[in-house]
Amino acid sequence: MARAAELGDHEALATATGNLFGRAINARDRDEMRRLRPMLLAVIMPEASAVALGWTHYFLALDAYVDGRFDEAYEHAALSAVSAGELGHAYMLATVVATRLLAESARDRAIAQSALAEVLELVRDVSVQPLAAFALWLVARYAAAVAPETAAQWLAHAERIAAAIDSELWPESILRDECLAVLSIGEQGALLAEAAPLDYATALAEAAAWLATRDPSELAARDPVAELTFAGG
Repeated sequence: MARAAELGDHEALATATGNLFGRAINARDRDEMRRLRPMLLAVIMPEASAVALGWTHYFLALDAYVDGRFDEAYEHAALSAVSAGELGHAYMLATVVATRLLAESARDRAIAQSALAEVLELVRDVSVQPLAAFALWLVARYAAAVAPETAAQWLAHAERIAAAIDSELWPESILRDECLAVLSIGEQGALLAEAAPLDYATALAEAAAWLATRDPSELAARDPVAELTFAGG
């Protein structure tokens, strides 16, 4: 990152800064995330490419979300979605639209059926495991408020996917923690008995079909569990 700054290579600087932030958020190192925040903001310049802007706004959205700045998180995710749309970058678009809903639902304390349906459509088009787990956590959190009898199965599918990739997805996994609290489930291991094993594409398809049975104007309450969301250093 330092060398890219010396050379004035804006694209390399954006990539390096994003990589450092990715390491920090994977480690849940809030101090390092705060240290990198002004460096991410410095990437947002008129000459920045759409790729650099898209990923930088995405990282800033995550940073704002875990800090409880939901309006700011939503705004950064929305700006990232604009860049993704300009690029026709399907993976970036699915990622940031899901992140936008994560921030929007925390801000508004509700998940809109229509917004969740959009996320599922984009994630199914991309069809990668980490995004599938994220989307199914969103579905489970939605169901926990409007159809709790179905929520555990979506949570179970998400947990199998997360276990298969052997990587902790954070802050997306905050949704799982909220579901466990809302459903009064004490141990994640007990979830796996709630639904038959499915490959992630099939699980997403079933979740989309279930969501399509819900009223498009429906709002599912989401009250973020503060001590789960914002704990840590």
